[in-house]
Amino acid sequence: MISQIDLSNILEKYNLNINKMYIDKLLEKGNVNEIIYVLEYLVSELDIHPSYIEKCPSILYFNVKEILFNRLALQYVL
Repeated sequence: MISQIDLSNILEKYNLNINKMYIDKLLEKGNVNEIIYVLEYLVSELDIHPSYIEKCPSILYFNVKEILFNRLALQYVL
């Protein structure tokens, strides 16, 4: 669980607009460290535009540990 203030501060750091996101489940299921990890990975390493994350905020809390694994698996296969 994460507070709305903490979430807002984290999203602002990565240029995400909290008002464009459905955040109820993110507040309920989100973990500060996991959200930061995913955003750092998606935005900084993969150069994913923040608008795509705003459209699918569940990526910040759903199967967080699988994101890196799935990417590495796809690179191996391709």
